[in-house]
Amino acid sequence: MEQPDQGRLRPLVGLLPPEGAALRSRPPLLPTEPPPLYPWHNLPMLLAACTFLCLATSSPQGSATEEDLAAARIVIQELPEELAEEFAEQLRMEASWNRDFRSGLQAYLLKKPPRDPGTWPMVESAPLYDPKRHCPAQPIPRKRLTPRDSRSIKALERFRISSVDPELDPGWIYDYASRELRRTKHWNSPKRLLRNGLLGSPPDQDLALAVLELHLDSGEQQATLTAFSHAYADRTGTVFPGVTLYDAWSSGAQLEMPDVECLGIVHDLLDDWKTWKAPVRKQESLYDAIKELFVPARQHRGLRHALATSYLVGAKKPLEGYASNHLQIHALWEDCASTPPALASRLPDAGGWRKFLEDWGDVVGESATLQKKAQVRAASLERSAAQTQALVLRILRENELLAD
Repeated sequence: MEQPDQGRLRPLVGLLPPEGAALRSRPPLLPTEPPPLYPWHNLPMLLAACTFLCLATSSPQGSATEEDLAAARIVIQELPEELAEEFAEQLRMEASWNRDFRSGLQAYLLKKPPRDPGTWPMVESAPLYDPKRHCPAQPIPRKRLTPRDSRSIKALERFRISSVDPELDPGWIYDYASRELRRTKHWNSPKRLLRNGLLGSPPDQDLALAVLELHLDSGEQQATLTAFSHAYADRTGTVFPGVTLYDAWSSGAQLEMPDVECLGIVHDLLDDWKTWKAPVRKQESLYDAIKELFVPARQHRGLRHALATSYLVGAKKPLEGYASNHLQIHALWEDCASTPPALASRLPDAGGWRKFLEDWGDVVGESATLQKKAQVRAASLERSAAQTQALVLRILRENELLAD
């Protein structure tokens, strides 16, 4: 029987700084400002026309109860495909009639997409590091589990990739390794659109956010994020579908760190084939070297994902590690007139992440005007989400599939 990889359990709690933990004058400019993808010069005028919609900060009336939403999810799941298509088309049509702040932002993101959305490649299984190449003295083969395997499901929970709460199911995501968009398996599913609508997300919002994330990514950390896009495996070579090295290292959980993946990272990024060889004995120094590579990449990706999300989403929860920076992030969009190229030009390089957050936090903390604008912006986006949610519920009720 093959021996397990020599990598061992390593607690990641405390190993990595919390993403976006409220830290403390302007952030530095990047060497060159990225060229605008869209005619953003007209965006402030468009948003000015929607300003009156953002003045009220009260919560929407008649918010849906958890019981309503749970019942609606069951109804959607059991819909015949033909009826689901009909309802999804009605949702798309009526959502397109909105002329509020969020719809204006989304329309501009999608006015001139980089390519026809239906032509983006599909999401593929994460690549594997080759044991024979990176650990020739101990080439333990990698074995992929099926997504339905109980071990796969437990791994998603362990690494905080899945949740018991309903979550958005994006049809498009931005891939930091290829610097392209990727379509997910159910990208064209009518039921996916309806389920996302129940969570406040209108059709194509996921596409718009992926396009924005593409625009905000300078590519500075592409090589590192490519290395960490490889599949995670345990010491026996078991590969868990849907879990990448980035997911595992970001999770804060204890994990097994096999030599194959650890050496694959340093071989790819440092071209160092001599300092560590399997079976690795100097594990602490290897883990430290990987940490130095990972932390800047995580900060780069995490900040841009949070900024892109908050462009169209007012809630804190989707910002994940940056939830404590919720107010500062919306204030930053306000300070940039919700214009992506203006914000992109202010984002920090790999070494400026902490100073960027600390300095901008100080600016917002000292400005009651910015704080108010941020609150109004977030509240406006929250109201739009509630309206989308109410629209889905109304469609189901009008068809007598859900009780009033």
